[in-house]
Formats: sequence, C-alpha cells, structure tokens
Amino acid sequence: MATAQEMISTLPPGKRPERFLEYEELWNRNLFRLKILIDNLVDAQRREITGLKLSPQKVRLQLLLEQALEDLKVLTERKEIRFIKHLDALPAAEVDPEAIIRVLHNLLSNAIKFSFPKGEIEVSLKEKEGMAEITVRDQGSGIEPEILPYLFQPFTRAPEALKSRIPGTGLGLYVSRVLVEEHKGKIELQSDPGKGTTVIVLLPLPQDK
Repeated sequence: MATAQEMISTLPPGKRPERFLEYEELWNRNLFRLKILIDNLVDAQRREITGLKLSPQKVRLQLLLEQALEDLKVLTERKEIRFIKHLDALPAAEVDPEAIIRVLHNLLSNAIKFSFPKGEIEVSLKEKEGMAEITVRDQGSGIEPEILPYLFQPFTRAPEALKSRIPGTGLGLYVSRVLVEEHKGKIELQSDPGKGTTVIVLLPLPQDK
C-alpha cells in the first residue's frame, strides 16, 4: 500500500500543497489521539506499579481549560464542533497542571468523539461550595444508565462506542478518576440516551480567599 508521501509525490506539482494540507490535518489529529492513548497507558501502568507522584503548584484552572480547549481544536475542525465556554475567574488551585490537563484532554476528546457533526460542547468552570466545578456537556448519543457505574473501571467501553466503532481503549475515564481523586476531588458522569453526556469534576479550592 502506498504511503501518504508517495501518493502526494504522484500528483501534479500544483495539486501537492492542497493535498499535503489535507494529510497534515489527518496526521495532526492522529498524533494527538496517539498522545492521549500513550499518556493513559503510562498513567494506568504507573499507578499499578509505583503509584502516582503529583507535583502540585498554584494554577488558575481557567488557564488550564483554555489551553486544553486550544489543544483539542485539532480534533474539532473536521466535525465542525464548537466549544461553548463559561469560565469564571476562580482563585488559583493547588494542582498538578500536567495531570489536570490530561484529565481535560480525556474528557474533551470523549465529548468530541461522541458528538454529532456540527454539534456543540459546553464547557464551564465555576465555584460550588468551596470547590471548583468543571463541567463538560456534549449533545451526542448518550449512554444507557445501567452502563454508567462501570465506565470508570479500566478497559470498559460503552456498547454504543463499540457498535459505532469509535476508537478508544476504555482507559480515559479510569485515568481521569484516578488523577482527580489523587487531588482529593470527585468526578461524576451523567447521561441521557439520545441527548448527550455530562461529566462533572470537582477540585478543592484554597480556603483562604
């Protein structure tokens, strides 16, 4: 089978830049998906063998969310999915920024995978009872209620994902739960079949304002 580079080289010179840009978009999407996959595999193995070692520092969560949303644009463009943001300016939280970015990448990439083309994903950040509440809500196919309790277990995937051949390993939610709980936080999953899925992450905020 010819490689993408070989296929481009057979095109007339005038057509090559346009086709290269198409393949570049595909490569970028696949590389980002591969990065998420590797990060999840590493974290899952590391937790079982050596335990997780976080490096917390004071970080504003809205900045991490903005970064994650920018990172995920590479996955939204082809499906024409739009992020709707409601991000409050909260006090800096004591978190490991790399770990939280990994959680956000997992939750946002899941929302993109299960969203219909030209859909919207709502992303919000607000304070709730001394915690930072991060919410990611999609308008996708949703998940049957009897499946929800099992999706935070490793290598568990929703039947809809398997039926639709949506790529994944079943590690994203598991790793996200582990990382959130290591921060003394909570993660919840709500879904309404046919109407979408909502993931809520609660992270402690400093008590002194």
